[in-house]
Amino acid sequence: MPDTLMTASKRSAPVLKSSFPDAHLPYLFSKISELQMTSFVLLVETIYQELRAHKVTKVAIEAKIREVSEKCREKKIWVVKPALRVCGSGC
Repeated sequence: MPDTLMTASKRSAPVLKSSFPDAHLPYLFSKISELQMTSFVLLVETIYQELRAHKVTKVAIEAKIREVSEKCREKKIWVVKPALRVCGSGC
Protein backbone atom coordinates (compact mmCIF):
# COMPACT_ATOMS: atom_id res chain seq x y z
CA MET A 1 0.00 0.00 0.00
CA PRO A 2 2.76 2.58 0.68
CA ASP A 3 3.82 2.31 -2.97
CA THR A 4 0.44 3.53 -4.20
CA LEU A 5 0.63 6.55 -1.93
CA MET A 6 4.06 7.48 -3.27
CA THR A 7 3.03 7.22 -6.91
CA ALA A 8 -0.07 9.30 -6.27
CA SER A 9 2.02 12.09 -4.76
CA LYS A 10 4.48 11.97 -7.67
CA ARG A 11 1.69 12.69 -10.13
CA SER A 12 0.65 15.98 -8.55
CA ALA A 13 1.44 19.11 -10.52
CA PRO A 14 4.50 21.07 -9.42
CA VAL A 15 3.84 24.35 -7.68
CA LEU A 16 5.74 27.36 -8.99
CA LYS A 17 7.68 29.32 -6.41
CA SER A 18 6.88 32.49 -8.30
CA SER A 19 4.36 33.25 -10.99
CA PHE A 20 4.77 35.55 -13.96
CA PRO A 21 3.71 39.11 -13.02
CA ASP A 22 0.70 40.35 -14.99
CA ALA A 23 2.35 43.78 -15.25
CA HIS A 24 4.91 42.30 -17.67
CA LEU A 25 2.43 40.52 -19.96
CA PRO A 26 2.39 43.28 -22.61
CA TYR A 27 6.20 43.10 -22.74
CA LEU A 28 6.08 39.31 -23.06
CA PHE A 29 3.53 39.46 -25.90
CA SER A 30 5.54 42.08 -27.78
CA LYS A 31 8.80 40.15 -27.38
CA ILE A 32 7.29 36.87 -28.60
CA SER A 33 5.93 38.66 -31.69
CA GLU A 34 9.01 40.78 -32.29
CA LEU A 35 11.72 38.13 -31.86
CA GLN A 36 10.11 35.47 -34.11
CA MET A 37 12.33 32.75 -32.66
CA THR A 38 12.30 29.07 -33.54
CA SER A 39 14.09 28.02 -30.37
CA PHE A 40 12.04 27.93 -27.16
CA VAL A 41 15.19 27.93 -25.00
CA LEU A 42 16.61 30.99 -26.76
CA LEU A 43 13.26 32.79 -26.49
CA VAL A 44 13.13 32.15 -22.73
CA GLU A 45 16.75 33.19 -22.26
CA THR A 46 16.32 36.43 -24.23
CA ILE A 47 13.23 37.46 -22.29
CA TYR A 48 14.87 36.45 -19.02
CA GLN A 49 17.83 38.76 -19.67
CA GLU A 50 15.42 41.71 -19.80
CA LEU A 51 13.17 40.70 -16.90
CA ARG A 52 15.68 39.39 -14.37
CA ALA A 53 16.12 42.93 -13.01
CA HIS A 54 12.43 42.66 -12.05
CA LYS A 55 13.13 39.32 -10.29
CA VAL A 56 11.13 37.23 -12.78
CA THR A 57 12.41 33.64 -12.82
CA LYS A 58 13.11 31.51 -15.89
CA VAL A 59 10.62 28.93 -14.64
CA ALA A 60 7.88 31.56 -14.50
CA ILE A 61 8.79 32.81 -17.99
CA GLU A 62 8.80 29.28 -19.43
CA ALA A 63 5.42 28.48 -17.92
CA LYS A 64 3.83 31.72 -19.15
CA ILE A 65 5.26 31.36 -22.68
CA ARG A 66 3.83 27.83 -22.89
CA GLU A 67 0.49 29.18 -21.66
CA VAL A 68 0.14 32.18 -24.00
CA SER A 69 1.99 31.07 -27.14
CA GLU A 70 2.39 28.22 -29.57
CA LYS A 71 4.72 27.25 -32.38
CA CYS A 72 3.38 28.28 -35.78
CA ARG A 73 3.21 25.19 -38.00
CA GLU A 74 3.90 27.16 -41.18
CA LYS A 75 6.84 29.34 -40.18
CA LYS A 76 8.08 27.20 -37.26
CA ILE A 77 8.34 30.22 -34.95
CA TRP A 78 6.80 30.94 -31.55
CA VAL A 79 3.74 33.19 -31.80
CA VAL A 80 1.11 34.47 -29.38
CA LYS A 81 -1.99 32.26 -29.48
CA PRO A 82 -4.70 33.68 -31.78
CA ALA A 83 -7.21 34.02 -28.92
CA LEU A 84 -4.79 36.31 -27.07
CA ARG A 85 -3.61 38.47 -29.97
CA VAL A 86 -4.52 42.14 -29.75
CA CYS A 87 -3.58 43.16 -33.26
CA GLY A 88 -4.93 40.27 -35.32
CA SER A 89 -1.73 39.68 -37.30
CA GLY A 90 -1.35 36.04 -38.33
CA CYS A 91 1.69 33.84 -37.94
